[in-house]
Amino acid sequence: MKRTLSSRLPREVLASALLFLLGLSLGNPLLIVLSLIPIFYVALSTYFAGPSQVTITGKEAADNAWVGDRLVVEREVLAEKGMGVLVVGEGLPEHFRLEKGSNLQVLWKGNKPLKERYGYEVTATRRGIYQTEALRMEGIHFSGLRTAEMEIKGQSKELLIKQRRILIRRIRDPHILSNVAKPVNAVSRSGTRSTDFRELRKYVHGDRFRNINWKATVRLATSEDDPPLVNEYEREGRTTVWVLLDARERMSLGTNVENAFEHAVAASSALCHFYLDRNCDVGLAVLGREHLLLPEAGRRQTVMVDRMLLEAMVDPKPASFRETMSGLHGHMEGTTPLVVMVTSVDAERAEDILRAVKILRAQAGRRTQVMVLHLSPYSLAKETEEDRIAASFLQLRDAVELRKLRAAGATVMTWDPARQSLRSLLVATLGRK
Repeated sequence: MKRTLSSRLPREVLASALLFLLGLSLGNPLLIVLSLIPIFYVALSTYFAGPSQVTITGKEAADNAWVGDRLVVEREVLAEKGMGVLVVGEGLPEHFRLEKGSNLQVLWKGNKPLKERYGYEVTATRRGIYQTEALRMEGIHFSGLRTAEMEIKGQSKELLIKQRRILIRRIRDPHILSNVAKPVNAVSRSGTRSTDFRELRKYVHGDRFRNINWKATVRLATSEDDPPLVNEYEREGRTTVWVLLDARERMSLGTNVENAFEHAVAASSALCHFYLDRNCDVGLAVLGREHLLLPEAGRRQTVMVDRMLLEAMVDPKPASFRETMSGLHGHMEGTTPLVVMVTSVDAERAEDILRAVKILRAQAGRRTQVMVLHLSPYSLAKETEEDRIAASFLQLRDAVELRKLRAAGATVMTWDPARQSLRSLLVATLGRK
C-alpha cells in the first residue's frame, strides 16, 4: 500500500502553532503546555503505520453453477504490521442474493498480528455469464492522519450460471395419462437429413450456410436480389416439435430476482429436453431474435438449446407469434409438427396466437397440434394484500382469453410459478387411464 499524509495534518500543526503563540502573547504557561499535545499526537501518529503486509487466502466460489445453487466463499485475512482499521470486501454480481454472512468485513488491527476468518453464501437467481469483482482492501490509520490507497487482491473471473433442468421425464406412473400434448401423429419428413438429394429451393432464414449451393445460385440467378439456392435432402421420418418463447416486456413482470421470463426460460428448457429425450426433432425460436434453431435431435441439439436459452433476453420490441410463424413457412412445409408457445396470455397476445394458429394450420394442415403454456406472472410481483386482490382480478380477466384459445383447438396449461412448480403442474393436470 502506498501511504500519504492526511489533509488533516497541516490543520493539526497550525492549531498547535496558534495555541503556542497565543500562550506566549498572553504569558499563559497552561496554553503553551496544551499546544504541545497536538504535536505529540502528530508525532505518535506518524510513527505508527496503518495496517500493512496483508495477505488474503481462502476458498473461491465454483466457476460453474446452476440457478438456485448456493455458492460458498471462505476467506482468511492475515495482517502482520501496522495499527488501524482494515476493510475487506468484494461486490456481488447482479442477480445474486446474499444468504448468509457478509461480503464486507471491518476488522481492527492492534499491536499483535491479525488473523481473521470469515465466509458468506450467495444464491444465483438467474442464468447468464457474470463477471465477479476482485477483492478490494483498504487500511485506515487509527488516527486518521495517514491514509492508505485501496489495494486490489486477486483478479475478477467469469462465472457461468446455467438454467437448472426440470426433469419432467421422472413422471413415470404407468396408470397416468398426461393431458400434455404429445406429437403422436406429428411424424414428418423433417427428421435427420439423409444423403439423398431432393431438390433445390430458395434460402430461408435459419438455413445452414453449408447447405447453400453457390454454383447453382450463380448459374440460375436472374438478378442480384435473388436469394441463394439451398440443397434440400430427403429426411428420415421423425416427430417434429417447435418451442416458441415469448420475449416481450410483459414477460419481465416480477422482481429483479424473480420474474416471469426466467420461469419461461426454465419451462422452455424443460420442454425442449423432454421431447429431445423422446428422440423428437426439436426446434427453438425466441421471439424478437433473428437466430433460431432448426428442428434436430441428438446431443448436439441439446447443447445448442442450452446455449440459446442462456443468452435469451427480454426484447422491448419483439416479433409477434404471427410474424414468427410466417417466417417459419419454409421450415413448416411438409411437416405436421407440435408447436408449443410459452407465453403470458392477455387480450393482445391471445389475438396474436389465434392468427398464428390459422397461419400454422394453413401451412402444415389441420392436424397440427398447438400447446400454449400460459405463465400467470401477477403473483410474482405482489407484496401487499391489495396486490393479491388485484392479481386475482387480472387472472380472471386472462381466463376469458384462455377460453378463446381452447375453443380454437389449442391445449392450454396455466402455470403460476409462485404457487407451484412445473412438475407439480404436470402432475396436477394428469388424468387416470
